[in-house]
Amino acid sequence: MKTIVLVGKVLSPTLKSDIASGAVPRVVSLELARILGAEVLDYRDVAKATEPAVLAARIRSPAWGLAVLAAVRRDRYQAVFATGEDVAIPLAFVLKALRVRRRLTVVVHNGGALSRRASFPLLGRDAWSDLICLSDEQQRILVEQLGDDSGLIHRLDKWVDTDFFDPGRADAEDGQGYVFSCGREKRDYGTLQRAAEKVPYPFWVVASGWWPQRGFRPFEGLIPTANMRVDQGTLSFSQLRAAYAGARFVVVSLEAVGYAAGVSTIFEALAMGKAVVATASPGIAEFVEDQVNGLVVPTGDADSLAAAIDELWNDPARCEDMGRRNRRLAEEAFSFDGHVSAVVDLITA
Repeated sequence: MKTIVLVGKVLSPTLKSDIASGAVPRVVSLELARILGAEVLDYRDVAKATEPAVLAARIRSPAWGLAVLAAVRRDRYQAVFATGEDVAIPLAFVLKALRVRRRLTVVVHNGGALSRRASFPLLGRDAWSDLICLSDEQQRILVEQLGDDSGLIHRLDKWVDTDFFDPGRADAEDGQGYVFSCGREKRDYGTLQRAAEKVPYPFWVVASGWWPQRGFRPFEGLIPTANMRVDQGTLSFSQLRAAYAGARFVVVSLEAVGYAAGVSTIFEALAMGKAVVATASPGIAEFVEDQVNGLVVPTGDADSLAAAIDELWNDPARCEDMGRRNRRLAEEAFSFDGHVSAVVDLITA
């Protein structure tokens, strides 16, 4: 079955060679394309497109441009895999208007957003072949909107490339010398900063990563202090791996949201054999089990966060025990190859 893979971002032109050289972790979209012999389209293709409909659509947004590009080229494929609903929903509307049927498999990251709560019921179950959700909360939201249909809604865990994020491959910075935190999406760095003021331990915050729109600055007001190093630039993946390796444990301070914001940082920390302190956002509730592979504290509670940090910092043996358990968990339950295999099975079913 000829398949097209839609990636709602700009893929680096050197990504394949970077993966082959071990400079970056593997990417699901490219691995799916390799296995299925699929064509990959991303925002670079939208920028290069000359079709009038695509030129008009991309004025609205790159996602709409990519959706229309896929619709215009619909004769090239029978199945579509979309990396996110931001592209898949516009495509579903366009295909419906054209009365064209294609097998449409999509990863739904945030089905609870207002526009998506309207779109999914309006499109109905028939618009989709498979909806993949990455957390229990997202599964609940989709079932609420579309009904309990196990043939349509599939709960798959997010993945981590444990071959790349491997403690044995990292050159640690400062050897267990700090509390590490990174990322942007729905981070609550204000609470983390207030917690850091209550304990004497060193912190390193790298406020970089994916963000939803221009000007998005969740680290606004996050300032360096005597015990907090703050970087707002982007680390290379090798530098990020080294940063994890040098941490005593990882803190993921999140707002309370219904989708899996922060899950990439959590899974990378697990793969790197680190204990995790996380705030109790519903979107990541099943990934950090309190007192088992980390500590969980209420969102927005700086006192509880500081107490958890203090507790783990003063028990390095416990950190190491949690870290070993987390590495096994990443390898056995959250593997890259396992996730790709499950998605391939859905597309080719």
